[in-house]
Amino acid sequence: LCRVTPEYLSAQFAKEMGTSFSSYIRKYRIRQAKYFLVNTDMKIQQIGTEVGYTEPAYFNRIFREECGMSPTEYRKLSKVKEL
Repeated sequence: LCRVTPEYLSAQFAKEMGTSFSSYIRKYRIRQAKYFLVNTDMKIQQIGTEVGYTEPAYFNRIFREECGMSPTEYRKLSKVKEL
């Protein structure tokens, strides 16, 4: 057992990584979602679940906040760029 508080661990993570733990996880999930959107034919809802978002509307909102567009728009744009 480490015997450190969650607050201390969170502060150390932010100090080392330059971002909060929750922000790091959010960006990681969105990065994974982008990969699935471009490289698979999985449905948007499946992708959201796969990367850790159980509510499709929440996944769409977070994706839009991070990327400036919906997952569907991102997928369509990536298909156009391939041509």
